[in-house]
Amino acid sequence: MSTLCTPAPQTGSFQFSNTTVGIAAGLGAVLIWALWIVATRYAVGHALEPEAVAVLRFGVPALLFAPVWWRTGLVPRNVPWHVLVGLLSFGAPFFLLVGYAMRYAPAADAPPLLSGTMPLIVAGVALAFGEKFGLMRKFGLALIGASAFAIVAASVISGNPAWHGHLLLLGAAGLWALYTLAFKRSGLSAVEAAAFVAVWSAILLLPLGAPALIRDAMHGHLTDVVVQAGVQGVLSGVFAIVFYGLAITRLGASRGAAMTALVPPFAAMLGIPLLGEWPGLPTIVAIILTTVGVALAAGAFDGWRRTHSRGNLTA
Repeated sequence: MSTLCTPAPQTGSFQFSNTTVGIAAGLGAVLIWALWIVATRYAVGHALEPEAVAVLRFGVPALLFAPVWWRTGLVPRNVPWHVLVGLLSFGAPFFLLVGYAMRYAPAADAPPLLSGTMPLIVAGVALAFGEKFGLMRKFGLALIGASAFAIVAASVISGNPAWHGHLLLLGAAGLWALYTLAFKRSGLSAVEAAAFVAVWSAILLLPLGAPALIRDAMHGHLTDVVVQAGVQGVLSGVFAIVFYGLAITRLGASRGAAMTALVPPFAAMLGIPLLGEWPGLPTIVAIILTTVGVALAAGAFDGWRRTHSRGNLTA
């Protein structure tokens, strides 16, 4: 009788579901990217030269990823040279364009023109090669295009010099799209690609970035250098990559990618207390359009429908 009344031993421990872990990781990546945009805007607008910030962005992860690129080699084998060039476009060239753009454009304008326009360009290439898109994805891409047009048109019409930054941001989005297409053909993992981009960007930026970094430190901005090393190099260069990869693994590609739709509103909200930049009406409209558009273009709702119909978590 006493044996029957004895509670059964616990054979398992509590674990979070794949969805919970994926959402938490995705939110972590999104918050880091939003903070990266605000931190970059502050650095190049108040304290540091873009070259100095860029060498921190890639120099720190190049050191932290040293075991990875040491294993794969500075030039990964079996990857065509033009694919490697495409991967590197998301390194030094991308960051320098963004850095100089943020000298003109407020932080809230960057996400719609970067994380929004990038999938629009990739989709355009895919359509040119015959890929088919559903009505909802086409509508999402149209919303993204409308948001980018709203931001650039508003600055041009008002005579605001921010349009110079907007054009640079659109160019940076094109480089990001080029990286995305190259990554699909590279056969490298996300960490291997990040290590390759980091080490070669650091090598290319060192002649310009190191003197700029020394000048900024000697002019009393050492604290800014340390803060940017943490935000740019450690958080954005390492943790965001790991978090985003975890989100893709646990949620599936469609829903994981759709979480980037949260970058525009998060960056705008962080820019208010940290930079004192309040987004104008055109930017607010663009943020709303981009957030909805990126989610639709990424097939987020397609993923949820498939989840409920199949009863699993892949997309």
